[in-house]
Amino acid sequence: MDGHLNSLRTLCQCIRMLPIFFVCLATAVAGASLVAPRAAVTTNTCSCSFGQIGVDVDVNIAVDSSNGKLLNSTTLRRQKQTFQIFGQLCQPVDSPLKPAPVQVLVHGQTYTSQYWNVQWNGFQNYSYVDFSCSQGIISFVYDNICAGLSSHPATSKDCQLPTAAAVASSVARKLKDGSVARALTGTTRLFTKVVGIGHSLGSLTLNFAAVQDGILSPFAGLILTSNAHVANSTSLLAGLATTFTPAASVNPTRWGNLDSGYISGPSEESRLIFYGTPDTFNPSIPQLDFMTEDVGSIWIGDQLANINTPVTFRGPITTIIGALDATLRPCDQPTLQAREKVIIPKVGHDIDLHFGAANVFPMMLDLFNAATK
Repeated sequence: MDGHLNSLRTLCQCIRMLPIFFVCLATAVAGASLVAPRAAVTTNTCSCSFGQIGVDVDVNIAVDSSNGKLLNSTTLRRQKQTFQIFGQLCQPVDSPLKPAPVQVLVHGQTYTSQYWNVQWNGFQNYSYVDFSCSQGIISFVYDNICAGLSSHPATSKDCQLPTAAAVASSVARKLKDGSVARALTGTTRLFTKVVGIGHSLGSLTLNFAAVQDGILSPFAGLILTSNAHVANSTSLLAGLATTFTPAASVNPTRWGNLDSGYISGPSEESRLIFYGTPDTFNPSIPQLDFMTEDVGSIWIGDQLANINTPVTFRGPITTIIGALDATLRPCDQPTLQAREKVIIPKVGHDIDLHFGAANVFPMMLDLFNAATK
């Protein structure tokens, strides 16, 4: 009986957030391969076409992803396969089909693309996608590998940092050659320049994509939020080490058939680490966070020691972090402030879900416009 109640609760949560329904559906069936039909959802500012696209990956990944060693060792294996990536191409209403720049939005660990496009009751103003559309800017937001409606390999050890980075770069190239628009809208549209914008693990994924591709990167610039370039990368891991647990034990109904390398947050309280002090966010936001949580791969997190400044990447890179980000302690040290580009007061790790997002969204669009001139 409890299992049926949990299933009903999951379904009701999804229906209450209809634009997020397909993401919830994916996790509810615990990684089954679902292909959403090509369709469109229109808000006051955006017309979003969504579905799955095939993304080819050909990279070297660790033979044993559990040791967390550097990825330039000899203990590598070739990963050559096609992932089905669920994404949404959101264009301003009545946007002409001429070539234009576009931003690719990559979410963090245990989130999905809905982080960038919250459409829940009165919280639409938390959608960076909607804000961008209102300013005439196009976005492509997708579920990372092993999350949401994108591919969930039978073994989580196929979900590694080089894989996620290669997916991001492949998506950018498919936007530039028009194949993403053709797959999701039925009409070819070329995108002239692509800027990657990440949140947390999404930022680290884009960072590693720039390391991996160097001067051949398809990105014109990067905006990395909730990700600090600290000398000791364990400062990030220390804050999150006790936050994630095997997803199968968190919710057996949704994720019972996933191996222990797929992780999620065990409770609503555990996810409060992503927020600042109570006066910086709506008290209903943590409930939204917990209701829409998803799964991620522990192995990507174990490989964060491979992140470094991509010295051969030619585009501009800006890091934005919240001054109250508990996963990057201590953010108020002068040494950290001197190294980071922008520190936002009264904002925690999940920047988009704080009151302060109203100040950050215009800043990100300014950086996007500067990178695409």
